Amino acid sequence: MNTFNHNSGIVGGSVVSKKFNEQAGLSSVWLRKPNKNGKDTFIEIRLDGVLHANINDWLLVQGQVKNQNKTTFVDVKVDYGILGVATGQSELQVNQFQLSGLVSKVDCSGEWASISLAAKTTQKIGNEYKDETQWVNLRIKSQRISKLNIAKGDFLYVDCACSTSKYNDNEGKERVSYTFFINRVLTHSSKAKRAPAQPQQYQNAPQNNQQYNPVGGNFTPPSI
Repeated sequence: MNTFNHNSGIVGGSVVSKKFNEQAGLSSVWLRKPNKNGKDTFIEIRLDGVLHANINDWLLVQGQVKNQNKTTFVDVKVDYGILGVATGQSELQVNQFQLSGLVSKVDCSGEWASISLAAKTTQKIGNEYKDETQWVNLRIKSQRISKLNIAKGDFLYVDCACSTSKYNDNEGKERVSYTFFINRVLTHSSKAKRAPAQPQQYQNAPQNNQQYNPVGGNFTPPSI
């Protein structure tokens, strides 16, 4: 079975913070997605241009999950990634991602199993396209993962939702961690049943032993 790369998400929420870096030509925007349990999800999106929306406006965007300098965010293209902007109360509350890649690590030691997934993004540099590995932390009930028999080296394509938590890194800087809770496993290809794969082009997933605190209530974007 041939694997394919899929890294796409649709996020909708209210704008709680936005900054524009003139030198880089990039906007950093934080969206708040309310949840029924009171622990809101705050997601950073980065756009290649100016965002024409105000604080408290509702924004619906589509983009790719990316990692850069120990930071995770959703990369959005201004030309086609902004799906809608609204003022006041809105139904633009969406939190849906579809990710695929090879499993690097599986930990079933708790009620929720943790899966490290090497997802891919494709970036155009000049006239060439370059694949980049984006490390994604997936969560699924341990009893489900035992039934699916997911193991290191397997290919996964999943439908999931993002949850965020704050933590301090080893340098004392406040950061936000992203965890993607699996709703559905769309494709699972066992390494043992696939044809011999090409040598992997990525190293082991970065280790992170930080303790996370759920995000809720008022939110202050970390200074990164």
